[in-house]
Amino acid sequence: MEIQQSPNEARLYYERGNAYYAKGEHNKAIEDFTKTIQLKPDVAAGYHCRSIAYYNKGDDSRAIADLDMAIQLKPTDADYCYLRGFIYLTGKNDFDRAIADFNQTTKINPDHTLAHHKRGIAYISKEEYDKAIEDFDQVLRLDPANEKAYLDRGRTYHLKGEKTLAISDCDQAIRIDPNCAMAYLQRARAYGNTEQAIKDFETALHLGLPNEYAENAKKQLELTRNMVFARLCKHS
Repeated sequence: MEIQQSPNEARLYYERGNAYYAKGEHNKAIEDFTKTIQLKPDVAAGYHCRSIAYYNKGDDSRAIADLDMAIQLKPTDADYCYLRGFIYLTGKNDFDRAIADFNQTTKINPDHTLAHHKRGIAYISKEEYDKAIEDFDQVLRLDPANEKAYLDRGRTYHLKGEKTLAISDCDQAIRIDPNCAMAYLQRARAYGNTEQAIKDFETALHLGLPNEYAENAKKQLELTRNMVFARLCKHS
């Protein structure tokens, strides 16, 4: 069935919108989801899909507005609450609203791993480290091989000054993925001015860090080399 034959069939616009979205044609996807909503304003899926297209265009405010409607229409959908919380966290830096949405997500679905993880990230941003660790603990109970949870819990331990626990979590992340550059970088920072830190900085850079971390890692490596060299000279 084609849209030309059935121009008032909301499902057809919805399906074409998803096809456009899959091709990265977000403007066309938004047009079709808007038509879907006009034809079926009481169905949450159209708002949800349009919110994702808006988010991918960088329009966080419209994405949130659509999720407000989706949640109003279907308040028991954990993923709608999670997505709104994710946008508040990553797009708006509104940590309190993000946490509120993640709280609602985990109330609906206590095993929602992503909500626990992102709530932990939000708590880090608020410097509520013990609450962050509780969330990462829950992620690892649900998914014991979750490398990112080990990394983020290790980062939290480091921020708390608990370097031994930070190193232990980085060790575990490396056991899960020996090529995880960020785990070596984080472990290097936890080791401080030591020869092991130098090795870890070198490994992290060799494996390839994201651009936003690489330059700083090079500076930290050089500084650590200088500090270790100075200490060795002092004791020679």
